[in-house]
Amino acid sequence: MTRDTTRRAVLASALAAGTAGLATSDAADLLDSFAPLSGEAWDAADRSLPDTVESPHGPAAVARDEFGVPQVSADSESAAYFAVGYCQAFDRLFAMDLQRRVMRGRLSEVIGEATLSSDEFNVAMGFAEAAEATWEVVGESRAGPLVEAFVDGVNAARSELPLPLEFELIGYEPEPWTPVDSMLMEKQISWTLTGDFGELRRALVADRLGEGRAATLFPTRYDHDEAILDGTAEPVTEGRSAPSTPP
Repeated sequence: MTRDTTRRAVLASALAAGTAGLATSDAADLLDSFAPLSGEAWDAADRSLPDTVESPHGPAAVARDEFGVPQVSADSESAAYFAVGYCQAFDRLFAMDLQRRVMRGRLSEVIGEATLSSDEFNVAMGFAEAAEATWEVVGESRAGPLVEAFVDGVNAARSELPLPLEFELIGYEPEPWTPVDSMLMEKQISWTLTGDFGELRRALVADRLGEGRAATLFPTRYDHDEAILDGTAEPVTEGRSAPSTPP
C-alpha cells in the first residue's frame, strides 16, 4: 500500500473500478493487506505481550490486570525500565512515533502536504534541539542509564514483535527510538499543558505600553469569586480558627 493512499482514495478507486478492476487499483493493495489469514493486516493484529521479558538488564515478569494495564516486576531497576519500554512499545508504538514526528516537524514525511504548516511551526520552535540539550544533562545523571534501558526495551519490541496495524495501513516502518525521543515526549507534554504565547504578549505590551495598559488588556479573570492563588489573599495567622467541617 503506497504512502499517499487514503481511505477516501481507496473507496473512490473501488467505486470507479468496480470489483473486477480492484486488482489494478490502489484498493487492491488494501484488500491484499486484509486477506483472511494471509494478509499483512492480520499478521499485525495477531500480537500478544509475552509473560516474561528477557534483556541485557535481567529478566522481568509482565502481567496484565483486569483493565489490561501491564504490571511489571523485576529484580533490578534497569530491568524494570526495559520491560516498561517493551510494554509501552507493544501498546503504543504508533502513537509514540506519531508524537515524535509531530514534535520534530517530520509528520509530512508520512502524511503529506496537509501537515506542512504544523511541521514548520514545530521546527521553528526548536523542540528537538531542546530535547537534545535536556538529554545532555539527564544522560550524565542517575536517570540516564534508566532512560537508556527504557529505550532498549522500546527497540526490542520494535524489532522482535510484528509492528502495529497502523504502520501496515500507512506503509512505513518506524525508526529506532532514542533517548532524545524520550526527552522530546517531555517537551510535548510540557507544551500541551503550558504552551501559550499569552505571557509573551503581555510582556511585550508591558514593555512597550507600560504595566497599566498591560493590566487593562490582560486582566486576571476567574470563574469564581475567590482566587485560589493570587498573592493578595489574607495570610493565615496563628490562632485563627479553621472553618468547621460538617459532620
